[in-house]
Amino acid sequence: MKTLQEYLASLAPKKKAALNQVRVMVKQMYPQSTESFSYGMIGFKEGKIFLYVGAFSNHIGVYPPVMECKDTIRLTRQWRNVKGNVLFPLDQPIPFPIIRKVAEALHKQYHPTEVKP
Repeated sequence: MKTLQEYLASLAPKKKAALNQVRVMVKQMYPQSTESFSYGMIGFKEGKIFLYVGAFSNHIGVYPPVMECKDTIRLTRQWRNVKGNVLFPLDQPIPFPIIRKVAEALHKQYHPTEVKP
């Protein structure tokens, strides 16, 4: 698939609904961000990509790994794979509030605020 529209059209209804809910949430959180489609996933960027989300056979994946927010790392421990990416099984309710926390942590990780002296 080459476009976001083709990708979304190819998804089963449950996967498409979950990704659309994430898309709406991220756009509400970061209205200045733009969507992209690469690596077979939806990306959100502000200058550079800070979040990828994709639907796979058994899970919704959120990438890249949160590396700097210890609270979010602890909060997502049960869903993290060995690389630190967060994978939410499709046979369980998708924890959108947790995805919100991951998006916040990743945005801060890739767009830290400037500290003034």
